Amino acid sequence: MSRRLFHSAPTKRRLAARSNVDTRASAAGAARISRWIGLHILPALGILVALLVLVFVGILLFGSQFKVRQVEVVGADLIDAQALRESAAVSGRSILTINPGKVEDKLSQEYIILQEVTVGREMPDKVIIRVKEQPARWAWESAGRYWWLRANGTVIGEMPDAGKLTVIHDVAGIFSEPSKYIAGVPWKLAEAMLQALPAIPAFDYTVNEGLIVYVTDKQWPVYLGIQGDAGLKAVILRELVEELTERQAQVAYIDLRNEARPMYKKQA
Repeated sequence: MSRRLFHSAPTKRRLAARSNVDTRASAAGAARISRWIGLHILPALGILVALLVLVFVGILLFGSQFKVRQVEVVGADLIDAQALRESAAVSGRSILTINPGKVEDKLSQEYIILQEVTVGREMPDKVIIRVKEQPARWAWESAGRYWWLRANGTVIGEMPDAGKLTVIHDVAGIFSEPSKYIAGVPWKLAEAMLQALPAIPAFDYTVNEGLIVYVTDKQWPVYLGIQGDAGLKAVILRELVEELTERQAQVAYIDLRNEARPMYKKQA
């Protein structure tokens, strides 16, 4: 009996069926592997990516290289630059957490003298505060509070301190809540006295004595009044102080309200 060199048709069908079974088994195995990857590998990768993102964000937010070390103030002539830095409260913070608009609003509300405020960030560690001030000449102080004024006594608004302005102290509390204009104060005389005596650090003011300054290390009060010749008052004051100092006089006050009739009172 001779051997068959070729398979019969049933044999071919069996081989095809076995091939289909193997294909289905391979597909099922691939599906199981895919499910296992989906259940185990992908979540792990997601967690790893999330951790890497958190580390990166942490470096940006809390890394020392992004902490503000420089706060530059531009345009502050009357307001103390350090006071603006302290009010801005950005030094040492992450530069990425600073909202320029909020800082601008804070400074504008605290310093009414400011016409414009612009806050900018320069990576990695610098903040620039640019300001434009309203023109002011005097600081009016009453009971520890300060209002900034224009040269004619018009009130600009309340401020945290006197800044670099010449202060006029309301020692009697006659204008403790100024709003628009402070009447009665001799603003022109105050300006002229500063020209004649540039060393004057500040004035006191009362209704009766007008402007008051203090001289010598003994702090003699000098009543300047509300009108008159500032230059003549200054000359008389220098001569009178020199004379009284040489005589070692005990002075209660010097009265120059009328420079034509200067006088002083001895201490009792």
